[in-house]
Amino acid sequence: LSPDQSLVALGGPKKIVRVYSVTTGEQVYELKKHTDWVTALEFSPDGVLLATGDRSNGLIVWEAGTGREFYTLTGHTGAITDISWAPDSNTFASASEDASVRLWGMQNGNQVKNWGAHGGGTIAVEFARDGRIATAGRDSRGKTWDASGNAQRTFDPLPDIGTAAALCAETDRVLVGNLVGTVLVYNAKDGAKLGELSTNPPALATRIEQTQQQLAQLEAAATNAAAQVAALQKGIADRKAAAESAAKAAADAQAAVDPVTKAKAAADAELVAKQQALQSAQQALTTADAARTKAVADHDAAGKAITASQTALKTATDSAMTLQAAAVQAQAAVQAKPGDAPTQQAALEATKKAVDALSAVTEATKKHAETLQQFTTATQALGTAAAAHIAAKTAADQAAAAKAAADKAVAAAAAKLQSAQQLAAAKKAEADKATAAAQVTPEQQKQLADAEAAAKAAADQVAAAKDRLSRLQAAQNRPTQTAAAN
Repeated sequence: LSPDQSLVALGGPKKIVRVYSVTTGEQVYELKKHTDWVTALEFSPDGVLLATGDRSNGLIVWEAGTGREFYTLTGHTGAITDISWAPDSNTFASASEDASVRLWGMQNGNQVKNWGAHGGGTIAVEFARDGRIATAGRDSRGKTWDASGNAQRTFDPLPDIGTAAALCAETDRVLVGNLVGTVLVYNAKDGAKLGELSTNPPALATRIEQTQQQLAQLEAAATNAAAQVAALQKGIADRKAAAESAAKAAADAQAAVDPVTKAKAAADAELVAKQQALQSAQQALTTADAARTKAVADHDAAGKAITASQTALKTATDSAMTLQAAAVQAQAAVQAKPGDAPTQQAALEATKKAVDALSAVTEATKKHAETLQQFTTATQALGTAAAAHIAAKTAADQAAAAKAAADKAVAAAAAKLQSAQQLAAAKKAEADKATAAAQVTPEQQKQLADAEAAAKAAADQVAAAKDRLSRLQAAQNRPTQTAAAN
């Protein structure tokens, strides 16, 4: 049928192309150049040309209005099975049993492109509105190509040999028919099968029931696919949350190490101070002990000096008393013998000795007093040294106790620091392990992507089934509505 629906062209086993007027039904002209069955023909979209093909690989282009020959095209080596014009009418595609699809330019009739499309033979070819090409063939496959004949996609195998193909540019769907009598619908973008049409469908009620059953199965499959995606996403999210929690625990554990480290440093510094204080106290105790020893020695020496001075004083006193008595006796002798020179001389000597003895007593008394003072001073010094020694001993004991306490504090701080560091290391190891586990591997990414694609495909199939069911139900209700309207 011509684009303006004014002409209809017919071919067939008589090897003749006949063109009729739609308006009058009369034959406008007939074409007798083909030498075998005419197997394919199509008007150009602008209605100017008509291309026809036959079983013996003959391919001819005619002027549609007059039937005059325009081009005879050679190149195919097998029967021409289908013809399809590009939307601009400047090119058309021919399919052949020789397995090829060939593009022909109408500027000069030259072959533009040639490629093997289907092993065993290409049965159908069809241009889409956007210039893409759909084909089907004896390899039981549907395929799509760009306008230059570059392969785009090969769809899942058909139940039998492909007999027809079409591509809807608006919906991006590909329809492929086959010898079984079914038409399979695919998504041109990803190749997903969207549905299947039957050329001999069952009753409408049966189709509705079948579609409802199919919808239930598809919904169950979609729910399962969505659950698989959700499970994978939850697993990834759970591992990520676990990694974040472990990282926070590791950070907290590491943060806890800092104050413990400072406490350990403070304990070490305190121990050093206590050690220095103990050393100072021990030095002070040594000094006090030496001072006390010296004070004891000085006190003993002073005691001995008192004993010696007491003896000397007693000796001097005894001697003075004896000499004084002698002097008294000498004076009595002088009185008894006045004028006796020897007696007087003896008295003078006795008196001098008595006076010297008294002087010695005075000196001994003075010396004894000095010795008593020295003993008192030594006793006081001994008391002071003893008190200082006690104080130094007490300070040394206290410093030793403080140092022991500091030792314990350092040991406790070291143990606490070691525990904190071990905990931080353990938490860091756990965080590293959790982080590694949370990393989405290429395999997991692919698994998730595959699951998401399967879920989307399942959802698309559900949507398509719902749409199909809605259209079937609308078709079922239409007669009732019409009857009601009448």
